[in-house]
Amino acid sequence: MNANCPSCFIILCALFSSGCLPETKAPLPAKAPSQDGYLFCMWNVENFFDNKDDHRKTEPDKEYDSWFGNNPKDFKLKLDHIVEVLLRMNNGAGPDILALAEVEEASEVPNLLMASLNAKLPADNQYRDIAFKNPHGGRCIATCVISKLPIQSNRVNLLGKRIRILEVPIKVNGKELIVLATHWTSKLTDKDGTGRSKYADQIHGAYIAMARNNPDIDFLVCGDFNSTPDEDCVKKHLKTTDSVQQTLVKKREIEGSSGNDRWLDFPLLNPFSDWKEKKLGSIYYHGKSELFDQIVVSPGLLDEKGWSCDPSSAKVFSEAPPADGKGHPVRFGSEKDHKHVRGYSDHLPVTIRLKVESAN
Repeated sequence: MNANCPSCFIILCALFSSGCLPETKAPLPAKAPSQDGYLFCMWNVENFFDNKDDHRKTEPDKEYDSWFGNNPKDFKLKLDHIVEVLLRMNNGAGPDILALAEVEEASEVPNLLMASLNAKLPADNQYRDIAFKNPHGGRCIATCVISKLPIQSNRVNLLGKRIRILEVPIKVNGKELIVLATHWTSKLTDKDGTGRSKYADQIHGAYIAMARNNPDIDFLVCGDFNSTPDEDCVKKHLKTTDSVQQTLVKKREIEGSSGNDRWLDFPLLNPFSDWKEKKLGSIYYHGKSELFDQIVVSPGLLDEKGWSCDPSSAKVFSEAPPADGKGHPVRFGSEKDHKHVRGYSDHLPVTIRLKVESAN
């Protein structure tokens, strides 16, 4: 429509008078936190492919793609099991921010999951935003974030090519939280840890680039690291520390020194560092319980400015049906597992509580 045209001007006036012009909707307000703040959850949901057969070419993706794409009842069962576990969290409301691993890339899974969750939640406590990008990695699986809080969608980014590191900015009360949803290389194909160390180096490098400009940045890394908190790729390459005090002391030391090299050791806190003492495990691997799934936070999340977290609230969520009586995750399995009692995933979720400063 040309506004300089007299007839067009008449049409515009008619539209104004009739109220037919497109309505500009104000952004939805962020969900108010509970008394305990917001619940953040990370979960590897085990080969969560959608209900469409995309004719994947390589295994094991081909198996799950075909199975769920051609067996709607089995897909629905998988979806229902994931929803059931999530809605056992947070007093039945589900996590406020949900990061997932092993979601079929370029699929409808995030939309279908969000719709299924929202169907069971009240209108004022529903999920609203999805961050999802195809990493085009070795397998046809990706990470994603589904959130009740506003995601800055125009800044969602993949860090690197063919690598599962999804950067997701979330903003509440004008305060920004950077979430990295990641899934590191499996030990089955990366026996010496080289691939996992590369993941850790890339993540810490991204963190340094942000922390140089803002040492107090609120930065959270979560994922299936395929490594325990005490392995070198997590401890030395991701530069994690074991305690809040140690993290803050190290941050002050680095800020008080000079030279660009000081940033190379800028710390991150791993609230799951005491996993052995607490006997925590998120996966039952090679006959023993291991903690592969973790949430790691920057020093900025340890103060009262912007976003903050309660490190003591970090936990493995084991209240998931059906129980095996030993606290181990019960996998959903494959199409061939006819006699297998279908659980939910071969991983347990991990959670932490977050709070955000009130608007100025």
